[in-house]
Amino acid sequence: MEQKIREIINRNGGEFYEKYFQNHINDWNILCTSMDIIGDTTLAIHDFKKVGISQDDGEKYLRLYGLLQAVYLQQDAIKFLFEVIKKCFDNNKIKPWDDYKKDKWTVLRNYRNLTSGHPIANNTFEKGKIKRVMVSRVTISSVGFQLLIHDTQASGLQFQNVNLENLIESYLSEAVIILSDVEGFLKKYVF
Repeated sequence: MEQKIREIINRNGGEFYEKYFQNHINDWNILCTSMDIIGDTTLAIHDFKKVGISQDDGEKYLRLYGLLQAVYLQQDAIKFLFEVIKKCFDNNKIKPWDDYKKDKWTVLRNYRNLTSGHPIANNTFEKGKIKRVMVSRVTISSVGFQLLIHDTQASGLQFQNVNLENLIESYLSEAVIILSDVEGFLKKYVF
């Protein structure tokens, strides 16, 4: 996903850096780090889509948690990349971050927080309502998994099925739109 943006930035042997970032080293480092993380996490996500989850219980957790963490890192990197481009070129020719549809982006991020970010004391969905979250080991597959959720203010367990396969595809579509807009902006207004 980041490759086309990287090609634009690296075009003409460093001209982009010299023209726009030579006096903004921190922003340049944000840009470069973001592109690297987007590229690395894209490899991880594509590997998950290709290979899926094995039958080994330990590997199931590593691949599930690894996928969710890769998505989380990628989301942060996309946002940082977007923000540094918007800031450095200070114009309204690229729409504001909040105008982008990020429905599945947010859902996937919340599932990461529930399962591998803060499963013991989670208030992702409702502030002040603490949930304890467990992943049902026997349900983990390449398609998805089931969560067992204990709400500390309610009795009993809630079961929630997560269709990981569909969420990943929908998230990637949302992410590609944002990155395509950044690429289009750079092509049209920077060079």
